[in-house]
Amino acid sequence: MAGARQKGSIIIYILIAIFLTGLLVEMMTQGATKSASSSQINAMVMELQKDIQTIHNKVAECPVIYPTQLTGTPSNPNQPWPMYCANSSCVLTAMTSGGTGTTLSLVGCPGAPTGQQLVFPNTVTDNLKLLDDSSNYNVTYISNSTDGIMLRVTRVGSDPLWSEAISRLSAKFAPCASKVVTANPDPLGYDCSGGCFYYWILRKSTSVFSCP
Repeated sequence: MAGARQKGSIIIYILIAIFLTGLLVEMMTQGATKSASSSQINAMVMELQKDIQTIHNKVAECPVIYPTQLTGTPSNPNQPWPMYCANSSCVLTAMTSGGTGTTLSLVGCPGAPTGQQLVFPNTVTDNLKLLDDSSNYNVTYISNSTDGIMLRVTRVGSDPLWSEAISRLSAKFAPCASKVVTANPDPLGYDCSGGCFYYWILRKSTSVFSCP
């Protein structure tokens, strides 16, 4: 009887050891997965931050190089900053602002010489690391009389890392320079249920977005 009890105890100990080993392996695997995901997010944040700064710098060149303000038509709510071109020809008289914004490829500098008004003639493909990929990211340039000038960045499709990435990205900028929005609709009427990252190049005190 004693021998049977001893064998039973040994079996129990073996089962406990197997269980604890499995639990340890699972914890280590989960830890490695979380670490890999965090590294991916940090890499994404770094590239997004660089891309946004590249876009900001390019947009800001317009009022520095061509500071003359327009008179008459078209009306620019943020003189002499870039407006929206109607097409790649970017005719000054057809430039607009406000509304839903425009893509980077149709951002135009109103004061630039004819034929040189596109701010991103090649959509800065050579300088952007992530945001030149329109199959994965949407970048919208918005200029209006209420908010000023800003960028809206969204992810195409679903990405489990996106929400955390834009949260970390927002922390990289000064208060009120950026905002993560998840409302549908957001204050501009856009569906941000998938997560929108707004970045202000020029922010007005009348912005419809709260600060921070």
